[in-house]
Amino acid sequence: MAYRLLTGIAIRRSLAAHCIQRRTFAVCRSCSAWSKWLHNFIDREILISYQGIPHQCLRGYASKKKGKGAKTVKLTPLDENDAVDIEEVKAEMEDVVSTLKQTLTKLSVKITPASFSDAPVQLEDGSRATIKQLGQIVTPQPDKILINLTNQREAVPRVASTILKLGLGLNPEMEGSIIKITLPKVTTELRTQLVKVAKADVEETKKSLRYVRQKAINKARKAASVSKDEIKRAEKTVDTLTSHYVTEADSILDIKYKELMGTN
Repeated sequence: MAYRLLTGIAIRRSLAAHCIQRRTFAVCRSCSAWSKWLHNFIDREILISYQGIPHQCLRGYASKKKGKGAKTVKLTPLDENDAVDIEEVKAEMEDVVSTLKQTLTKLSVKITPASFSDAPVQLEDGSRATIKQLGQIVTPQPDKILINLTNQREAVPRVASTILKLGLGLNPEMEGSIIKITLPKVTTELRTQLVKVAKADVEETKKSLRYVRQKAINKARKAASVSKDEIKRAEKTVDTLTSHYVTEADSILDIKYKELMGTN
């Protein structure tokens, strides 16, 4: 909530008490003259000054005097939405899109150990480890990659299966504790397969964005002392954010598509 100084020390004390209860306070630019007084009245950690943020100050309505010198003032709260932490939602969605960028960076027609080394492998005991954690990866020839799993022989079939399921067009061959990979030639079929992988990654990203959206909306609906109008505004804001990051994910896919198909 944000309030504007209206009149009288009684109002100031009332506002300060409200701030202590809510543990939050905002002062607009035109009200900053008395923020120093409030600093002295409440703990400094409570006062958070949002200087320069455009908003509409409150109006006070004075009632008739009840006796000599008596004066009461009605406070009207700002039309502010406390139903959801928009910055928190934005940060989560940015993390989701950032993960997509990192994933697609490793997707290329030029296969290297980095294309699959971070892929997680489900082990027999239920734990998970990346391929590079399980074995040593070397490139003896430009078109060949070897994975030495001498210390994790029991994981050889699982590592080979993981690589096969990545959709990179790789066919790992198992020879004892060694997995051999012959890199495929760049063909239209390979490019098309990689595009499918990219599209699948983007779809997973969109699912994650929708999950963040739904989580934020559910939290807003369960919030105490939040009006239906505030919830509707929160939903609209979250939907706008979701649409923005979904569009960004599609743009990332468009760029990756051109790169994989060799048309950029």
